[in-house]
Amino acid sequence: MSNLRSVRRSRDDDRVDEAWSRRLGFTLVETVVVLVLLALGTALVAPSLLTPGNDQGRPLVGLIAVARDAAIRRAETLRLEVDVSGQWRLTPETPAPDAGAAPLMEGRLEPGSAPLVLRFSPLGSCAPDAVSFHAAAAPAAL
Repeated sequence: MSNLRSVRRSRDDDRVDEAWSRRLGFTLVETVVVLVLLALGTALVAPSLLTPGNDQGRPLVGLIAVARDAAIRRAETLRLEVDVSGQWRLTPETPAPDAGAAPLMEGRLEPGSAPLVLRFSPLGSCAPDAVSFHAAAAPAAL
């Protein structure tokens, strides 16, 4: 009787071993699903890890954002002037009589190619001044 149990047990063990040997690998579908999930994760994360190659315009973009926020906070129209050398100043469109012509903020950026004058409304809109259009349309002096 014990011999019969050992034969039966060995057959059951063989079946279990055979089942495990079939499940040791991954199926093609499982592998493809994992690869697709990895590709999606990489596609979502990679742009945030990569830095843009051209950062030349970033300081000007930041300055424009600060000027726009200042116009909204102060509830008045502001004027941002950037000259060819990169010197900039932010002034109220109509300065108060006691303030004179003192700028609200001023500083220096990397030198640009043309002067830029922008007007910021208290509602947050930004428009180039006519000076910017004339300066951009004028041919460069050689």
